[in-house]
Order: sequence, then C-alpha cells, then structure tokens
Amino acid sequence: VRAQLRSLSVSQLNALSGSQMSSLGLSQISSLTVTELNGQTTAQVAALTPAQVGALTAAELGALAPSQFALLTPAQLGGISTTTMAALPASAISSLTAAQIDTLNSTQLNALTTTQMAYMTSDQLTALNYAQL
Repeated sequence: VRAQLRSLSVSQLNALSGSQMSSLGLSQISSLTVTELNGQTTAQVAALTPAQVGALTAAELGALAPSQFALLTPAQLGGISTTTMAALPASAISSLTAAQIDTLNSTQLNALTTTQMAYMTSDQLTALNYAQL
C-alpha cells in the first residue's frame, strides 16, 4: 500500500478525503514528503489521528503552513513527542494559538528550546498555567 501511496501525485494526495487520510497507516503517513504534507488541505490535517501526527518528524510538521499547524487539536498536539517538539522550527511554535499552548503538557513545554520560547507571543505566554511551568 505504501508503494501505491508513493505513486500518487501531490494533487492526487490533496484530493484524498479526511477519512481517507485518517485511515492511512503510520508508515504511510511518515513516508509523505515535506512537499506532500505542505500541500494538504486543512480538512486533511484536521483528520489526522494523534498517532499519525506523532509519526511525523519535526521537519514534516514544520512543513505545515502556520494556518494548518494552528488547527491541530489538543489530542493531535499530545501525539507529538518531546524530541520532535524540541526540534520543531520556532515558526511552528509561534503559529500555535494560546488555547493550543494551554493544552501542551509540562513535558512538552520543558522540551522547548530557548529559541522556540523566544518566538512565543505574549498571548501564548499568558496562556501558560501554573501546572505547565
């Protein structure tokens, strides 16, 4: 099935429904290129399961447009490992909404680098709660 997925063009991948995206296996999701991920619709990104989001590398997650990254649900964000969180581009962190920042657990927040923290907006910093610090 991975070979079949690899044979699809970017436009064909973009035509997959949200349910088709969520039915892809972890190895299939992780085999998508940065270009392919960047071309995903917001509905496709929203349909990814937490495990699928967790299977993506920092480079792959960083390829998402800020508008796509800002749509990730608390459950999807919870799928991101601390290693991946620490390697995300600062622009990805700065695109998170204050509500998304509020849902990150303390382990994920502690994984952020000083550069990533420096890119956080005042709204994001205000959203942090005592338990996260």
